[in-house]
Amino acid sequence: MLTKIYFAGLAISVALVGFFVFYAWSWLQSIGSPQAAADGYNYNAGVGWYVLCVSSVGLLILGNIIFIKTHKSWAMWTTLLYFVFFAIVDYFWLEPAASSEFGSQVLGRSTSLGTILAAIICIAATALIYANQFALERLGNKIYPVAPASPAAEADSSPDALIPTDHEQS
Repeated sequence: MLTKIYFAGLAISVALVGFFVFYAWSWLQSIGSPQAAADGYNYNAGVGWYVLCVSSVGLLILGNIIFIKTHKSWAMWTTLLYFVFFAIVDYFWLEPAASSEFGSQVLGRSTSLGTILAAIICIAATALIYANQFALERLGNKIYPVAPASPAAEADSSPDALIPTDHEQS
């Protein structure tokens, strides 16, 4: 059930962010006033980035719940892929296209600085997901420790059990 909820949330998030990316891109094709087109682009790109961040946090929370219940981290890493994909689309495709269309004077920011910042954000998001998974794994092991094996099974699997002793060799 949680998997279905996660995939529904992911589909809704992809549709919302995809809509705002497409709508921001459509402002680049505008034949009206360049300042009005730049304002429309900035507004929709900003809303798209906000929706991306909020939906990524929501999906990460669902991913954490799935990890706690099933001990599988695929949902957290899928959330990272979703975030990184749209960050790359925004800052490596859409922002340079807007900069070439309007110029950095109209947009008010540097495209190269945005792409470097996006790369840093993607690396930081990857580190966050890894640390999140590591912390949940460690906390889960502390809360629900793995029961130690029986002494007989532990003795059979020890490396010393494979070496014959003096009385076993004769």
